[in-house]
Amino acid sequence: MRPDATAWDIPPVTTGTRPRSRFTTVKTWYGHATRSYWAMVPWPAGEHGAVLLEAATEKALAAQIIRIRKQTR
Repeated sequence: MRPDATAWDIPPVTTGTRPRSRFTTVKTWYGHATRSYWAMVPWPAGEHGAVLLEAATEKALAAQIIRIRKQTR
């Protein structure tokens, strides 16, 4: 991914497995100021119905998304 990509340019983060494993309800973007990847994950236990995640790489962000989704099952 290009570091100059905007939230609208970034494809959904995937786990690298099947296409149906895309996080379709998760909004992801790259923060130019923070130089981090971000995700807003819908989560019932979140104060506002969602949790904000930050990671240095797309792979690390996908791992965090998977981890937090497992907590809601």
